[in-house]
Amino acid sequence: MSLYRIHIKTAGILGRQFAFDYCLRNQMLGLGYQTKTDKKIFKWEDYETEARVSDYSPRQIKYVSFFRRNVKKDDLIWTRSPIGEYFLAKVNSGWEYFLNEDAKKADIVNIVRCDIKRIPSLSDVPGKVVSCFTVPLTFQSIQNEACLIYSQYLWNELNTSDSYKRSNYPLNNIFSFLSPEEAEDLVFVYLQTEGWIVIPNSRKADTKSFEFIAKNKTNGEVAAVQVKTGGVPLDINNYKDRNDISRTFLFQTNNYYSGDKSEKVECLSPEFMNQFIEKNLKILPANITRWHEIVSKSL
Repeated sequence: MSLYRIHIKTAGILGRQFAFDYCLRNQMLGLGYQTKTDKKIFKWEDYETEARVSDYSPRQIKYVSFFRRNVKKDDLIWTRSPIGEYFLAKVNSGWEYFLNEDAKKADIVNIVRCDIKRIPSLSDVPGKVVSCFTVPLTFQSIQNEACLIYSQYLWNELNTSDSYKRSNYPLNNIFSFLSPEEAEDLVFVYLQTEGWIVIPNSRKADTKSFEFIAKNKTNGEVAAVQVKTGGVPLDINNYKDRNDISRTFLFQTNNYYSGDKSEKVECLSPEFMNQFIEKNLKILPANITRWHEIVSKSL
């Protein structure tokens, strides 16, 4: 089975909230691309023909085809409401072209039928999933085994059911759940406990060489911090010769470091940061403590 996320983005005349409510009310998720005809369509070949007549480009038709071909029964799909609430859906059917007056108004016509559940707390949503919603693409696959297994676990929990059997895949890497921002938060808290005061204004999205600046409260020493998740490596050589800062803290959640060691650069290992989490649960953000709980249950 597979894991996806979908934006309910719409060209519908009544806007996104109407479209989202329409999906919840009918327990379905999907895309637009309605044809110019009102005739019922049951086969993909018929939809493809009508879509061409309706002036959709080959690229647009291929996009709908990707949705049709890939989403299967029992797959899971994450979605988000216009006000930022997260929902998880278990797919119950294959592709269907479903058209009525509300479907036209919502511009949701290429659909799969689902059971959809609201997620009670943002701390229950993996940071990796949250990050996927920053991409404007309407529909995409989430290629993350830990997030897939966790989503199955969460679905069972939300429904007090055993819809998905327990996987042998170990959810023992807390960092596989964290978004880049959550990983930054972890280092942020760690440095505060070590006597470093983070300068809030330095934490800007357009900063390329570091995530934020910190000053040592004892001696005023200035340090830069860089954090990366996933497969993005950190090269020590890019930081060891900087003259504008005294020290650099690096954290790569998969321990992907390269370059020569330097006294000016400290590489925080995942093992070390995991130990910090274990010892400091009371002061960490709720989402990190939630992932710690999930990982602990899995072991």
